[in-house]
Amino acid sequence: MCAIARIFCLTSPVPTPRLSGASPHVRPLGRRALSAGALLLFVASQASGQKKGDPLAGLDASIEKVRESFHIAGLAAGIVRNDSVIYAKGFGEKEIGKGDRVTPTTVFAIGSNTKSFTATAAAMLVDDGKLRWDDKVTRWLPGFQLYDPYVTREITMRDVLSHRSGLGRRGDALWYGTSYSRREILRRIRFLPPNAGFRTEMGYQNVMVMAAGEASGERRG
Repeated sequence: MCAIARIFCLTSPVPTPRLSGASPHVRPLGRRALSAGALLLFVASQASGQKKGDPLAGLDASIEKVRESFHIAGLAAGIVRNDSVIYAKGFGEKEIGKGDRVTPTTVFAIGSNTKSFTATAAAMLVDDGKLRWDDKVTRWLPGFQLYDPYVTREITMRDVLSHRSGLGRRGDALWYGTSYSRREILRRIRFLPPNAGFRTEMGYQNVMVMAAGEASGERRG
């Protein structure tokens, strides 16, 4: 098995109960995360323990076993090594009882999984020496601006990926259900006042992760 692999597992939606009194944006760990973790653990164990023969032997059966154990309608799994897809396959159905099978090209609503992708892309640039976690965001996005000149000047890649800009959930209305481009969303974020002090607390923020992605893209060129 590849010693270093980037693995993405996408599963069909599974309802999870909401915690009493919890924010509608905060959900407990669901089966999707558990099943994805089980798949990752399996692949990791294969990577360290399999030395001869087909490194993917038995993978289909193991993924299917995980899918059935967690009662997942359908999922797609892929393994990427050295920028090449070495494994891609769908399992189960898109909708229970409909018979429409999941394929490697099935589109899933993956939501905030893209935050992990964004952070990984930035980390790869850091590993390559092209980016530093403490780079100011404005170094790579000169037009980036927030509510306060000090915050605009000091906020770093580490800050935007750590959800400590001070904005919290503010800004979601700029992107959710709108047709604004990423450039326009980032332009408008400067008009939003904070709901906490800069670097004083964690406040889940989607637009700041978008800024991290745009900065990484500018750096990569």
